[in-house]
Formats: sequence, C-alpha cells, structure tokens
Amino acid sequence: NEDSAGHDYVSGIAGITLGHGWTPSLRSFVELASEELGAGRHGDTQLTFDTGLVWLVNDNLQLDTAAYAGLNRKTPDITIAVGLSARW
Repeated sequence: NEDSAGHDYVSGIAGITLGHGWTPSLRSFVELASEELGAGRHGDTQLTFDTGLVWLVNDNLQLDTAAYAGLNRKTPDITIAVGLSARW
C-alpha cells in the first residue's frame, strides 16, 4: 500500500467465511473479515462482520446482497451492498 505522503508500507488482509447452500440456487454466508491488518502509523486495522444471500438465477446470472457491520472505530458502521454478476 501507499500512504498520502507517497511512502510504501506493508499491511495484510484476513477473513473467515462460512457458507451454506439452502437449495441449488440459493446460498448464504457469514464472514468475519479485515481489509487492512496492522497498518500501524499508516492507518488502523479495519474489522467487519458481514452476511449475505446469493441467488443463482441461471448458469450465467447471479444476484446477491450483503450487509456489513463495522466492529471497530476505524471501520464504517453499516454498509449495504447489492450485486448483479453475468458471464457470457
């Protein structure tokens, strides 16, 4: 990564995810994740808990939604996401 002064620094990411397929086309997940670990003077660790649903409309189309809750002061409190994925 690079900070606002242009200096490079090392940080890490980590996550633990549990998923479950309810039907062949409906799946859900819960996750504990960190998008930035141990950035030190360049920033603080960001930690989230998130959950979501995925619906496989067909072999080429997926709809999904997720909600993220920040677990520390350096992470946004709540984030909602909606997605559409297609392949061709």
